[in-house]
Amino acid sequence: MKSIIDYGIIVVTLNDKRKYSKETLNQIDLLCLIFTLFQSHDESVKKQERIRKSWENKRNQLISGKLQKLPQIPNWLNQNKSGEIMVDEKKAATVIRIFDMFVNQKISSSSIHKTLNKENVPIISKKKTSSKWQKDYISRILRNKAVIGFTEFYETTIDSQTHRKKRILIKNSAAKIYPQIIDDETFKTAQIKLKQ
Repeated sequence: MKSIIDYGIIVVTLNDKRKYSKETLNQIDLLCLIFTLFQSHDESVKKQERIRKSWENKRNQLISGKLQKLPQIPNWLNQNKSGEIMVDEKKAATVIRIFDMFVNQKISSSSIHKTLNKENVPIISKKKTSSKWQKDYISRILRNKAVIGFTEFYETTIDSQTHRKKRILIKNSAAKIYPQIIDDETFKTAQIKLKQ
């Protein structure tokens, strides 16, 4: 912080509205600034821990079968205000058809998206960024364990080198919380075919 101020930059702490500049900085001010920074960092760590514990509690309740409102669910499902997850039959039928085309009819994912677009099948995504099916979206559906009812949980951390948020999979966190729309054997066959 001292080297930043030595470059002529004026630092202002918003909680106490104090200004720190090259001309006015003394040892007492520097100690006050360091204390403020430590205090802010400590509050941030405590807040992160509270959020982490809250999500951990929510995960545990979901795994034990208790209803929880989720921020995001697969596009072929809906969730009511009480947290109950239900299948959107029309969208689920499209997902079932995609698996049937891929596994039983032996149609490639690139041909599936062309067929759906040709037939004007509505996309199932809740994000209306496109009105057309994309090849990569078909592949994501085919790989998505949510079709057999499973989800995996992630934690958000800050990368120590890039200082950006990144999601890390929590080991052994797979849990069956969604209604299953594709049978296990069909999903397994699709995964083998995708690897080939």
